[in-house]
Amino acid sequence: MNRRTLLFIGALLLASFLTGGLCLVDGSGLEVAGRFVTRLRSTQTASQPAKPLTLLQVWDVLEDYAAQSDGEPRIASLSSVATVDEPASSGEDGTRRKWQAVLVSSRSELWVTISDGAITQVEEGPVTGGIAPIEGKPQLDSPEALAIARRLRPGLSPETEKGSGWRYVVEQSPTDGGMPSRPVVRVVGSWQGRPAFVELDAASGELRQAKRQVLAGGGILYSEDAGLTWKASDLAGLFIGDVAADPWQEGGAYAVASKGDQIALYNTQNGGQHWSEVGTLPELATDWPFCLGVAGKDSATKALLVGSSSGLWCSSDGRTWRPVAGLPKGAARWLAVARSGREYRVIISILGGDGRGLYSSTDLSTWERVAEVPYRLSESYDHTLVMASDDLGSQPLLLSLSSQRPVELPPGVLRAAGDFEGSFAIFVWPEGRVGRVSPGEDVAWTLDALFGSMAAAPDFPASNTILAARFRGGIYRSTDGGHSWKQVLADPSSVVPGTNEVQVRFLSPRNAVAVTGGVLAWTDF
Repeated sequence: MNRRTLLFIGALLLASFLTGGLCLVDGSGLEVAGRFVTRLRSTQTASQPAKPLTLLQVWDVLEDYAAQSDGEPRIASLSSVATVDEPASSGEDGTRRKWQAVLVSSRSELWVTISDGAITQVEEGPVTGGIAPIEGKPQLDSPEALAIARRLRPGLSPETEKGSGWRYVVEQSPTDGGMPSRPVVRVVGSWQGRPAFVELDAASGELRQAKRQVLAGGGILYSEDAGLTWKASDLAGLFIGDVAADPWQEGGAYAVASKGDQIALYNTQNGGQHWSEVGTLPELATDWPFCLGVAGKDSATKALLVGSSSGLWCSSDGRTWRPVAGLPKGAARWLAVARSGREYRVIISILGGDGRGLYSSTDLSTWERVAEVPYRLSESYDHTLVMASDDLGSQPLLLSLSSQRPVELPPGVLRAAGDFEGSFAIFVWPEGRVGRVSPGEDVAWTLDALFGSMAAAPDFPASNTILAARFRGGIYRSTDGGHSWKQVLADPSSVVPGTNEVQVRFLSPRNAVAVTGGVLAWTDF
């Protein structure tokens, strides 16, 4: 695979940080690479009336700018930029509001930003020699490129994660696998909820390559001493999306995994050591499991809930599944269940579309839109409360069975574990640090780490035990409610191969599981 394609793919992988997760990346791989350029100057130009442009319209703006610049710079790459506040339909007509380009000359590289039809920023850096100028103006504009890409790959959809809508990239494709170097237009979207792109010849519109991201590997570790030591379970070699404890069986739990082209449900009855397949979801659910939850008044009315890129699915036995009615279309990304006695409240974050936001239900039939923000969700140690928070500056919420209220927390809280009305631990992004929250006290910052998951033991008031999984950094344990931490497993992939992107869950005061992230790869489709 050539260097330019690797740069592009690298940007998409970065967007998958922490499983759907913690960092936002705007633009293509070239934008990410550009951040390493030494910036010598920054120039703001006059603004123009707001208007989105097609790829070739932006090209004309850049050519006019190049004609007035010293050194005769040439366009080497051009890509649209998706932003989180745009709707999922953005780019449907081939236009985008924001674009970024690289222009190269014999003496410098220029990184140019175009917003609403006008050049708004120019940054100059030294020549790196790794970016070739595009040979001639493309003949294929973005509206036509999208139409061709969707005709060739009918299942191609807009991006559903951070980026909203369709993205477009044009660049000079180096010789690769016997294919000559040619200008190409790349249409970036998703396939079954995963990043994907279709690359076309910029002159003829012929297909050069189509690739989608797949996840493989990973598995589950288990602990029988509240997270102090870890062993490999017999569920390995699969991408595990999530694990949820069975509230009516101590040490029991369910897991969802990507298996072939479907989502499979697994069950353990002995603390995560042994797992058996229960059933698979319909193909309409896609093969991308985001989240898992267990609701119901008792074991006889148990409802198994799986969130995927196609929405929320429900089953009473794990074998027969139906889509949950009453929710808007969109990926069901984060799920939590507040419980007390026989009562429960399901809380779900829906991404994309006009109906994006946070929803809740106490009967899985009627749904209330709690917020317009698709929050990340954390459950208290006893599952009576759910913390809704994000890294975008939204007001954090604390939800119970029947109400929700704002809570004062530091900005950027992504994970929380403990007693949310007493003391608890938090992870804050982008600072990448862990703190302890106590009533009437300032936050005590206790550790610098990139934790992607946190969980408090069911006996937290007595044991003060919290587990935290660090992004590519192992599993940590605290027995004083987050005041101090000890790394108990430096490399989970040494136990179960994976990427070290780890989730942790308690199944009982003694039983815990950890999920190692799957391996990201790209395949033709």
